[in-house]
Amino acid sequence: MKWHVVGRTKDGKLRHSADAEGWKSMDASHPEFVAEIQNVHLGLAADGINPYRSMNISHNTWPVVLVNYNLPSWLVMKLENLIFSTLIPGPEYPGNDIDVYMQPLVVELKELWDVGLETYDAFADQTFMLHASLLWTISDFPGYALLSGWSTKDVPPPPLSGMDVEQLLFQYENCFGKRDSKKRKRETGTLLNIGGRTKDHLSARKDIKKMGIRKVLHPVRIGDSNQYKIRAAIFYMTKKEKELFCSIFQNVKLPHGTASNISRCVQIDLKTRGSSGFNEIDCFFRGLCGKVIGVRNRSKPEGSIAEGYLEEVCVTFCYRFLSDAIKTKIDQNINVGYSIGSRRNIDDKSVELAAEVWIKVHRYVFFNCGNADIEKLIGEHRILIESHGKSKRYAKERLHTIEFHHWLKDEVQKINEPSSELLNLARGLERAAKKYIGYIVNGFRFHTKKRDAKCTIQNGGVILTALTTSFASSKDKNPTVGDVTYYGAIEEIIEVDYWGAIMVVLFGWCWYEKDKDCYGITRVNFTKKVQNDDPYVLATQVQQVFYIQDCIEKNLHFGLKKLPKEYHDIGTNADVLEDVCGPTMHDTKVNIELQNQNDDGSWCRDDIPGEMCLQLSSGDEADDEIFE
Repeated sequence: MKWHVVGRTKDGKLRHSADAEGWKSMDASHPEFVAEIQNVHLGLAADGINPYRSMNISHNTWPVVLVNYNLPSWLVMKLENLIFSTLIPGPEYPGNDIDVYMQPLVVELKELWDVGLETYDAFADQTFMLHASLLWTISDFPGYALLSGWSTKDVPPPPLSGMDVEQLLFQYENCFGKRDSKKRKRETGTLLNIGGRTKDHLSARKDIKKMGIRKVLHPVRIGDSNQYKIRAAIFYMTKKEKELFCSIFQNVKLPHGTASNISRCVQIDLKTRGSSGFNEIDCFFRGLCGKVIGVRNRSKPEGSIAEGYLEEVCVTFCYRFLSDAIKTKIDQNINVGYSIGSRRNIDDKSVELAAEVWIKVHRYVFFNCGNADIEKLIGEHRILIESHGKSKRYAKERLHTIEFHHWLKDEVQKINEPSSELLNLARGLERAAKKYIGYIVNGFRFHTKKRDAKCTIQNGGVILTALTTSFASSKDKNPTVGDVTYYGAIEEIIEVDYWGAIMVVLFGWCWYEKDKDCYGITRVNFTKKVQNDDPYVLATQVQQVFYIQDCIEKNLHFGLKKLPKEYHDIGTNADVLEDVCGPTMHDTKVNIELQNQNDDGSWCRDDIPGEMCLQLSSGDEADDEIFE
């Protein structure tokens, strides 16, 4: 609460709301308020939203949220630090009745400003009078009129007479005819060095020379001619490298809902068009960013990202106040998931589990169900196995895994009044199961490998981090226990039934060997599979990963983790995003002097011959430098 005074960098730059003129003006007008640095500076955000996420339903709910600006910039907008003060229910627009709903909040804010509240400071072990000020409100323009009472509707301009219009258009030249049909030239980058479009040309190299940096990239005049020689920059690519680079975009498959089919935008034809088509990729990425940060409907600017973020905040806060029964239903829909099919296979396919599959599935459910009674019995059986002679540790672990379900079935019969869940688990699952080709759970859409092969998207990759006991060999007496991350792909999706009482969905997957390249990026080898006794995992345990093929070694694929959909993670967004708990980039005080910069790094490629360029303009000074 003191960070805005004792922790903030004060160098005249706008880094935090405390650097704003509004804040400074408030402090200058009320020095008695500033004297206590723990006094709270608040902002009030309000807007009308439709909590049902459907434009077909006319509903208008207004959340009113208070923002605490005493906190650091990386904590101000965290959900746990926002104060959900008021919820104005729908379904109608509140209009002037908003005063009735806002009155309790206004009364409390006035009390905090005029009187204050005796507050205990646990850090200083003393009490003080806490005051609060409301610096500003955050809303769209119609909302501003509703909150402040000021009319924001523009007065229509006075109508013009014929004489007024004639005077305005006096001496105006109107060019009748067809409009200019020339298309605007698309902006492109320098990466592919496309002729006539690159930004790395002679003029740019001369600018580098004038700045006195990167001497190895300076142009060199060839004799007394008007030609210069420039060396290839470090980002320059050969024809073969361009083909490999574009082949990645041409062959890549991304998860559902991530992007459009990029391969349609890429045309690798270096003989006639260079690497054209990359302009379309550039436009695609720019369009994608526009969809993310722009408005949903340009005719309705209220549907911008600010409204979307406020909606997410409202839904998250509302979830906290729901009854336990409703929360349970929501959590079941979110965490358990549901199956998806195709047009030809809408219904679930029934299958008969083979004996080997039945045992593997049953064992895995036992050791991962999270049932307290089962966990207790697992511990008892482990102690029983440890007491068996001087067997090797590896053999004991294997025996514990194989024999536990037999031992459990007999042991449950000895328990007085066992729970129904324990009885059904001990009884075992039915032989009949349901088989799916797709499943949605934890905010991810999963497909089997067979379905992925027919699609332009990729949803079959999975990643699992599990606590694993690793043995170097069967003779290893000191195995290591720790988290191990597994990469694989889904081969089948099955739903098993414990006699109508418990339904469990599992993914049958194959695991791949993995390593890291020279840059520390994880990659897997699709031709080398890891043999494991547990090919099945619970659907709720895994996360999604998608693979991008290495353009050099075709068997290797880089695994990239995908974030879940936000609306499947109500109340857990803070766990998904990485916390920022340090200074911003601008606080590092990096000092760069362009004129005296040392060329420590490599700015050019020595394995590619330089290019010959004609002088673009006359009057250039002679260049006496030569290459060593």
